[in-house]
Amino acid sequence: MAGHVLFCLTVMVFITKVPSRRVVDLSYDMDYNSLTYPINPRFNLSIQYSGPYGTAPWLEFGNVEFAEHTGTHVDSPNHFDKNGLQAHQVSLEQLMGPGVVINVKANAANDIDYQVTDQDLMAWEEKHGRIPNGAIILMNSGWGSRYPDFASVYNSSTFQEDFSSLHYPGFHLNAAQWLVNNRDINAIGCDTPSADYGRSSSFPVHQLVMKEGILIIENIANMDKLPASGSYIYVPMLKFRGGTGSPARMFAAIEDEGDRTNSATSVFSFVSVVGYVAILALF
Repeated sequence: MAGHVLFCLTVMVFITKVPSRRVVDLSYDMDYNSLTYPINPRFNLSIQYSGPYGTAPWLEFGNVEFAEHTGTHVDSPNHFDKNGLQAHQVSLEQLMGPGVVINVKANAANDIDYQVTDQDLMAWEEKHGRIPNGAIILMNSGWGSRYPDFASVYNSSTFQEDFSSLHYPGFHLNAAQWLVNNRDINAIGCDTPSADYGRSSSFPVHQLVMKEGILIIENIANMDKLPASGSYIYVPMLKFRGGTGSPARMFAAIEDEGDRTNSATSVFSFVSVVGYVAILALF
């Protein structure tokens, strides 16, 4: 009996020690209005059948058509690197990591062509410590408030005909180079249509990071709901064989207590204790 009591008490301690967690959806709905680059076709969902089917009172299914790079999506390395990983080759381990949110909303409000610099990254580290290995670096420019209005997001009334008219923030090449040279990261992401700012025609940030096997995530939603540090990001993309990217149901888990990695270690430790005590309780 004493063993069973001890087991129950241990389980109760384990439960109270697991930090509470909230989840933030970082992806947009997929529909006709989903943002995509001007040269791409729009998303289309067509219902193929709806109604009774056999003895079932209701059945409905549809067909979807969309460009790989639509809505909240991941660019796999082969998007700009001929020999880079294809969409189906990206590992699950690379599709998750500690969130690092670089808030440049004030800068972007004053300069629609603002680019996150290496100085912005170093300023983040001064406040929050070294960027952790496997991090996902996210730019919050405030552009999410413009989604999904194409003209507002691209800051152009001629975005479909004149790509040189596009204006939105992105990452500067020196920021990408600093990350490649100094930190081990899984991905960079933004709340805009591209990690390269709108005026770019050669996409140097894409070219640089994708040669290093780093992913790019674009059109991220709800960035204001993320803390500067302390979140853990998940980017489950579809495994399109040979694809150059795919939409993702991106989300973040945010612990109310401490670092998520430490919390995971704590959970593992408590699980081990519970298992050990459970064995003792049998004797």
